[in-house]
Amino acid sequence: MSKYLVNGKVYEDDGTSAVIVGDRVLGQTGGGVSVTAALTEDITDEADIVAGGNFVKLVLTGDTFVTGTSSEDGIAGGSDSDKTGANKWDALIKTDLDNTNTVISTTTVTNDTATITLPAYASYDTDEQETITWTIPAASLTLSGSDIIATPTFTVDPVSGFQVAWAKGSNVMIQGGVA
Repeated sequence: MSKYLVNGKVYEDDGTSAVIVGDRVLGQTGGGVSVTAALTEDITDEADIVAGGNFVKLVLTGDTFVTGTSSEDGIAGGSDSDKTGANKWDALIKTDLDNTNTVISTTTVTNDTATITLPAYASYDTDEQETITWTIPAASLTLSGSDIIATPTFTVDPVSGFQVAWAKGSNVMIQGGVA
């Protein structure tokens, strides 16, 4: 099945008939569609992961997100850390995020933005900086037949034990006799 753009309409052609599958203006490069995904986030360190409520936002250019549970599960599960370990990103967060953490919305074009909100992960514990790459699966994209890697990557920095205990203890510091 091929997709193509004519007069601002995206058509899908199965060889016997063509149907309109969307309205949008796409940037063309060569004979294909140029698709990019810009990533923004508000995560700086381990304490942000422990506390929860932070987000990763993916904004597409040249394509839009497919809506629905399966697509949103794929978007949420697209992260990958460069480190491994029982209490690190891939073991806790990558395997846990799903459609319930994902909201598809509009920034410029309908359904071009996915925001993934992280719940609190009290057991998250890293002793080294983790670099997180986010890949959007082709099945979650309306036009692209290939996975898209969002840019830039981001890092999660470790924090000292007392800072993590502080975040886990609902803002109660527990170092040096201070309670």
